[in-house]
Amino acid sequence: MLIVLKDIRQRFARASHERVKLFFIIRTRRENEIKYGVLKAHITYDICETFIDIAKKKIDELLETEDLRLERYDPVAVWDQPTVEFIEGNKVKQLNKILKDMESPDLDNYVSETKKVPWAYAAKMDDAKLILFRKFSSSIILRRKGWIPLFVKDGVFSRLEEPALTIDEEIDCIYDIKEEKLYVLNKKEFEAIFSFIEMFVQVIEAKKSTLIHIDLVDDVDLFVQFCRNEPKKIRKLYSILESSTLQNLTADTAKQISKQHDLGLDFTPTGQMAVKPKDIWRILKVLADDYSV
Repeated sequence: MLIVLKDIRQRFARASHERVKLFFIIRTRRENEIKYGVLKAHITYDICETFIDIAKKKIDELLETEDLRLERYDPVAVWDQPTVEFIEGNKVKQLNKILKDMESPDLDNYVSETKKVPWAYAAKMDDAKLILFRKFSSSIILRRKGWIPLFVKDGVFSRLEEPALTIDEEIDCIYDIKEEKLYVLNKKEFEAIFSFIEMFVQVIEAKKSTLIHIDLVDDVDLFVQFCRNEPKKIRKLYSILESSTLQNLTADTAKQISKQHDLGLDFTPTGQMAVKPKDIWRILKVLADDYSV
């Protein structure tokens, strides 16, 4: 972990202000279709310097973190000590299009008057071959509506006449162009930037037939519907369907697990687990074979 971070820190230290570019990522959603677009922005020298400073400060904080680990991204993992997860870029569905758009000479400029609230922003440092990603929020757009934002210069307060975007000192993930890996610093926001939950749902719907085939729950559609109500359960079911644990699970085994661990699950006469709202998480853990670990 230290070797990776030190390499990234050195590359940020060598980053040239002239090679820093800022992009805004726009996400639109219509029904079940999600589309991404990229807009470019012209930034001044001091803004370039700010992004480099933010990056160096964040890596320095990580380098000072005791017992920091590097682990492969796992949608359901909850680590018991400080951890940075990584994932190959080709496993992040939306990333390739975003990277291609960044290289396009025909990108439109971001103009705040378009009223398009960015989904995220990315600061690309060409010579360092690193990109910082940060999830955007409409709460960090200063507008003239409602509260009147003021700025002060030389002790004089003036009214902000145009909408303004603000940035903070947080980074949600870093893409290493050279290694083609993403390093996750804020899991929730990383997943939001690249629409992971929506992707998990698509996989679940596509693999619902697997649940029907193994015949371990009495109502697959209802079970999936209950899971879709909570991101934690979506991640868990996605992880189950992407693993091989279901291949060795039988109705008798499920009943035995429930009895042995006093789960209180109900079973149909044919041995299927009965789908009830209060039991969804326990059923998921049975399907994931968590109780035998």
